[in-house]
Amino acid sequence: MLPVNILRVLHIDELERRENIRLQNIERIMRDTADTFSLRDDQFMDTFRLTKDMLMSGSDNAIKRGFMQTCQFPGTIGAIDCTHVAMIAPTFEEHNYLNRKGFHSKNVQIISDYGLRILNVNAVNAGATHDSFIWRNSETKTVGDSGYPQQCWLMTPIVDAIAGTPEFAYTRAQIRARNCVERCIGALKSQFRCIMGERKLRYKPRKVGNIINVCVILHNVCVAGHLD
Repeated sequence: MLPVNILRVLHIDELERRENIRLQNIERIMRDTADTFSLRDDQFMDTFRLTKDMLMSGSDNAIKRGFMQTCQFPGTIGAIDCTHVAMIAPTFEEHNYLNRKGFHSKNVQIISDYGLRILNVNAVNAGATHDSFIWRNSETKTVGDSGYPQQCWLMTPIVDAIAGTPEFAYTRAQIRARNCVERCIGALKSQFRCIMGERKLRYKPRKVGNIINVCVILHNVCVAGHLD
């Protein structure tokens, strides 16, 4: 084997070794850490190769411009919705995890921008928790569907708005803006099928939440890198 080929093989082996270490770190984090986002900034950077700010934050003005340009809905800094992630019945407080659809889950609140980047995730709540309860304990101001209360910082659609009225025009724009988070959730679950519901996550609630958080981080890495 030529020296240059030997060096190439050694380089590839070293890259694989480092990647295996990184994947082991992610597995350890999911096992031992109560909240992935509570990692120190340097630990987060070493594990995911991006800072928390790069993944989960952005200029409010830039996000508002994006929603206005893509959805014609002004003053919006995020779209909110909840989604259920199936899991096995826990041994403690099992009834709290049985959702209205008849299976055990986490009810996960997700807020996204117009480009399907996730700005906020709350994977703490059990499946029986109502969307509006999760929202009431959130400090974020955004747009949501009719399952949420209308507030000055949360814009919801006007049910039965009459065509041709300002209320109808508002509701059409609001639905376009909210559709961003629906598409975001669809993309997230398509990428990481362990949370799609085809199979139940067979872990305790805390680890299920951590798996969801890691999936969100990796989703944002894909969005930032324009990866499918």
